Amino acid sequence: MIYIVILLICLILVFVEQMEGSQRIMPYLEYGFIFFLVLVMGTRYFTGPDYGSYMDIYRFPGEEKIEPLFLSLIYPFRKLGMGYNVFLLFIAALSLGFKMWSMKKCAPYFFLSLLIALPVSFMSDMGQIRFSLSMSVLWLTIPYCLERKLTGYLILMLIAFLLHYTAIVFLPIYWLCRLRLSLWQSLGVWVVFYAFSLLYMNTALASQMINLVTENDALFKYQVYGEDADYLQRYHISIFAFISKILALVVIYYASIPDEKIKYFFYNVIFLGGCFFFFFSFNEILAGRLSLYFFSFEALAIPMVILYTKDVKYHYFLIGLFVVKSIYQYTTLIFGEDAYIYLPYRSFIFSN
Repeated sequence: MIYIVILLICLILVFVEQMEGSQRIMPYLEYGFIFFLVLVMGTRYFTGPDYGSYMDIYRFPGEEKIEPLFLSLIYPFRKLGMGYNVFLLFIAALSLGFKMWSMKKCAPYFFLSLLIALPVSFMSDMGQIRFSLSMSVLWLTIPYCLERKLTGYLILMLIAFLLHYTAIVFLPIYWLCRLRLSLWQSLGVWVVFYAFSLLYMNTALASQMINLVTENDALFKYQVYGEDADYLQRYHISIFAFISKILALVVIYYASIPDEKIKYFFYNVIFLGGCFFFFFSFNEILAGRLSLYFFSFEALAIPMVILYTKDVKYHYFLIGLFVVKSIYQYTTLIFGEDAYIYLPYRSFIFSN
């Protein structure tokens, strides 16, 4: 199975990049592996949760309420008479290209970053292409937040928003990324938000928001996710899911990253992700989709935390801990109850 091959190769390279002298060959391995992933994602057919939906969007652009920037990417390919899978290959290269740039810029351990991102980014790119492309643009906002360049930040936010409207939830991070909440204050906020969700005290607010945007195309996706009966079930928060979110917050909070701007940026991104997750946990799709924009930054934050871990034993303990976490999340997706979405994997150049 190609998903297992991807996991095993990435896992091996996580430990290769820890070896002394490996840095000379790492750029070749990085670009080679990303190229491989682009081919896996871009040459698939009838594989992934939204393959058929996006094929219809490509064939009949403008018939559905789709973000304008995404539609503008479709038209040149149709004008040139190119097929849907050529467009899919382009989107895969664009999304992974943006993510690779961010990983090389921010994450000192590229393959560890990639392994952590596999359950989030790779599996999103395998189907939810507007969402994952929008996520990749949000990753590009990091230097603009840190350097307080509001114009550049807003331009990237606009691009992300016009690729997937739900990206608007990330907008406040520019102003909130320097919060100095203690760990206990942050966890306390999460508990309060989850209590609101359990008591359904926030569903009234969500309903009012939905009613206000009924005629507003810009928040159409929120309306769909908030009202469709298929999405109204409560998010099942397992012990693993709960602990893994706290784990990321704790590890970043106690990290020895010398630049506190970077440390608190990542800490607050994860904290806000938890706020969205717990506040909207009465609705599975809202909790998962909105918080994932934030939790995806874990792939960039954790390698940086590990880089500045001076104790060698703790250094490798953290690597092992997040390797196990990522393997569990990834295998749960490809062997879980929704695995039929990704299986069997079909491709024009690969066989499963």
